[in-house]
Amino acid sequence: MASAGRSLHALNMLPLKQQAQPYRYFRNCRAAHAAGRYNIRRGDPSYRAQLDADSDGLACEPYRRR
Repeated sequence: MASAGRSLHALNMLPLKQQAQPYRYFRNCRAAHAAGRYNIRRGDPSYRAQLDADSDGLACEPYRRR
């Protein structure tokens, strides 16, 4: 039984699958951020290349202001 407990504990440590976000058009990253969306990944329905300033596959990254 002890090994079963360890197995369940190990399963609890696995990352959860990220929930799919519904499509939503964002005019710009300011609008996405206002809606609570950051790091919109390529493949997400709301991803657009125009929102990905550095073309790394993540749009609307939360950059710190200088």
